[in-house]
Amino acid sequence: LFIHILPPAEAGRSAEVYFSEQAQAGDPTFIDKIAHTQLWAQKSPGEFQPLKVHKAADRLRAYLPVSGSVAVVGECQYGVLKREVPFLLRYYPKAIAGKPEDLNRMRPRPDTPFEIMATVESERITLVALRNGVPIPGAVFTTVDADLVNEEISAGPDGRAAWKPPANGRYSIYTRYVTKEPGEPALHDQDHHKV
Repeated sequence: LFIHILPPAEAGRSAEVYFSEQAQAGDPTFIDKIAHTQLWAQKSPGEFQPLKVHKAADRLRAYLPVSGSVAVVGECQYGVLKREVPFLLRYYPKAIAGKPEDLNRMRPRPDTPFEIMATVESERITLVALRNGVPIPGAVFTTVDADLVNEEISAGPDGRAAWKPPANGRYSIYTRYVTKEPGEPALHDQDHHKV
């Protein structure tokens, strides 16, 4: 799952959620599987407002305040995937839009167990994957550009990874975290978080 915060328009501004390889509309086949996704907007540091999510043919949409910097974080329990070892797939998508000085003050959502925090510094972005608020050492982030070109960036022992986008444009970034938990039958809890 990816979230894209659209620019303001006559009808206002919205955040759209896509089931795709990047933050653009993907296969409408899976929209019913993600229709229960929950979203929260953060306009002021640490203040999270739940958003009403609407299902469209190939995306989910939630309306946002027309102006100002904003971070949108979501949660979707996709379900159990039956593989050789079945696992429970959970997505924690996120998007940010606005002025770097505003976005850098945004806080992680306390109730979200897996979240990427991004700090924008001139031409560089520092990424940190948080699991229950704690940075994950060695987390691997994958970036995806508009042409579906990938780049992998690894975090250091402090959980931080520095990335300089190669060109202007919109990028999708994701990482994952796998935990083993008992279930019916024993399931792997695979948390995917995408920005």
